[in-house]
Amino acid sequence: MLKVLADQNQIDNARKELRDLGADTSTGWRRALFKLLYGIRYRSPAQPISINKSWDTLLILKMIEEYFPNKLDTAIFEMGSYNSEIPVSLWNRGYRNIRASDFNPKGQCINYYANSIEFHVEDFYAPNIPESSLDVMTALSVIEHGYDQHKFLSACQKYLKPGGMVIFTTDYHKEKLSIPEDYRLFDLTYMIFSKEEIQDLLEEAKKYDLELVSDIEWGDSEYPIEFLGHNMTFILIAFRKKG
Repeated sequence: MLKVLADQNQIDNARKELRDLGADTSTGWRRALFKLLYGIRYRSPAQPISINKSWDTLLILKMIEEYFPNKLDTAIFEMGSYNSEIPVSLWNRGYRNIRASDFNPKGQCINYYANSIEFHVEDFYAPNIPESSLDVMTALSVIEHGYDQHKFLSACQKYLKPGGMVIFTTDYHKEKLSIPEDYRLFDLTYMIFSKEEIQDLLEEAKKYDLELVSDIEWGDSEYPIEFLGHNMTFILIAFRKKG
């Protein structure tokens, strides 16, 4: 599967649907509890939820529910979980075998949402888990930071079960956008993927026993996301491990 976020309307509609599903983590008593506990622990306000990633979050959630309906046993691994809604949204929908991973130790605050999600400070491309043990790997706007195509695809090949899926989003613009070479976010380099770079990723994934889950839908975008003086959008890709 490959889909491109088209416009702000899709973001707004996705947030409403997340709310209807009980998967919106930006409001409600769990969010209030999170903000309270975070404030006590760190003496500073909690980072806001990235509402502009509502479309991404909803599509990932719906794909997991469609392809992996066993909510108690499906093994899910979130790469770069700090401030991601994915693990908490999945927990709110009844999934219980969730491991969240990030370099940032503040990621442990995910449990402030009143859940038992397993969090680890680790390199999410080399977690301490058995090979071929995961049903699903997810990443919400993560791979564009310090991008290493080989490490990413190798991790998916190594840790997914045969038939398992990696579902991820990243920052996208059809034409290549220039980012200053010295710019760092989370102490990592940053890039916005072009169509050519995404096509290269799709082709390279075949060498790692990864195939697209469904059809490619490039579509047009109004580029509703503004960052670093650029207008861009998000792209969602889902691979399945062969076997």
